[in-house]
Amino acid sequence: MFAKQSPTSTRSSSSGHSDEPALVKVRYTDAEGRVILRRTDGPCGYAAGDVNLYRYVRSRPVGSTDPSGLWEQGSGGESGKKWAPTHVGGRKWTSADGKFSVDAELKEIREKSIVLKKADGSEVEVPMDQLAANDRLYVLGQRVMPANIKMDSSTISDAHKRRQWEEAVYRDIGALSELSDGAKLLDDIAQVAKPTEMFFRGKKVGGGRPINDTPIILVPREGGDNHTLIQPPRDRLGGSQSVRVHYSPFDTQGDLVEGGGSRERPAFLSLGKELSTGNKALRGPIANVMEEERRSAAFENLLRDQYNRVPGNRQLPHRRLP
Repeated sequence: MFAKQSPTSTRSSSSGHSDEPALVKVRYTDAEGRVILRRTDGPCGYAAGDVNLYRYVRSRPVGSTDPSGLWEQGSGGESGKKWAPTHVGGRKWTSADGKFSVDAELKEIREKSIVLKKADGSEVEVPMDQLAANDRLYVLGQRVMPANIKMDSSTISDAHKRRQWEEAVYRDIGALSELSDGAKLLDDIAQVAKPTEMFFRGKKVGGGRPINDTPIILVPREGGDNHTLIQPPRDRLGGSQSVRVHYSPFDTQGDLVEGGGSRERPAFLSLGKELSTGNKALRGPIANVMEEERRSAAFENLLRDQYNRVPGNRQLPHRRLP
């Protein structure tokens, strides 16, 4: 658990650099320079040895309340909350040390464990930290993926390959959520579809319409690079009417990087880049495609920096900005 935090944190500019005392961190602004989010990082920052500064609120920095900086309000440090799986069907589960495996169906996701139903009908609870890395990320992806990110794998005719793609996407969502700005991006996307809060004289009086309830649809990529297709809004102020991210979780092909040449990278970093564009499109029109490509590529570089801080990860150079 984190140590107690000082009432003063730091202020960050839109580039993410901290330089002056303040009560909150401010990272993102809209096109007009208006702040769209205020949030506070984990009290220890990166000194805690974790690149996800929002894990103390279970990777939900926008939707969670945490006055103490230690745990979500009312949770007592452990809420006991449960989630129903969003991806059903039996599969093989493997232990972290690789010595044990079992064919079972995921029945329930808990804070620190899962419940599996075996073929004989018996159920067993397994701690998350005893799962193999891919299995843990698969579960985590189901827990943190916003309801307004959906998958459409109907273009894959083979049922086995279709499930492989879906499981890999969940794993990549889980991996993305373990980086601070990946977790914040997923939370931002979730907030777009929630009713806006309305206040009168400092008191909440109800909820208004969401910013945009259009979902981001993840679809299998058919050739080329990962990319996002956007149907523009009906007017210059509204968000997009359709956002489809064409994505392959199996593609680690090299990107052109700073200093020349290309270098392979984990696929989920590219997913973060495309979801960043999708998030921006839901909030308003994208006026300049090239500027957005540069912005989203810079966001991927931010994710690369956080990935590089994880012990044992190979160091990735920045991708070259277009």
